[in-house]
Amino acid sequence: MGKIEVLKVVANRDFQIPGLESKNLDDSFVVVGRPDIEVRKVDERHLEIAILGYDTFDHRTGAIRAGDADEIDCWMIDTEYDEMAFNARRIHLPNSQNDKRIQRFQRQLSKLIDQSLWQSMQSTTSAPFKIPSKDHPRIAIKIITRTGIEMTIERDISDFAG
Repeated sequence: MGKIEVLKVVANRDFQIPGLESKNLDDSFVVVGRPDIEVRKVDERHLEIAILGYDTFDHRTGAIRAGDADEIDCWMIDTEYDEMAFNARRIHLPNSQNDKRIQRFQRQLSKLIDQSLWQSMQSTTSAPFKIPSKDHPRIAIKIITRTGIEMTIERDISDFAG
């Protein structure tokens, strides 16, 4: 912001629970980078999002650690982000292929769902979605990692609006 670099710091949930002993390996605070995404135009009316990765700061080593798709439990897209509240309009579970509950859910819905959409739900690339209107040309993407770290990025996509 201006000449000041602002870093998002998230307190570990265990840090707020009284009575828990601190261990050397505990992370009281985690510095989280913004997710690295790519917005792609599919056709004149549709976009897709690809998650390329994210970074976290390891305070023990002082190094930036790159996170990859294997560490993402869930990611969501608000395709009509209003800058007030995040509404998950698309939900993706990229590492759920071996989750028995998800497999059972898929079998129950098998005749009702489009398999290509289901595959994108289990991917780090979204299914195509309509380009938002010029009135609300923003999207937001939220990633939740296996360790519970949440990070969000917003994008103005007015360049893609027709």
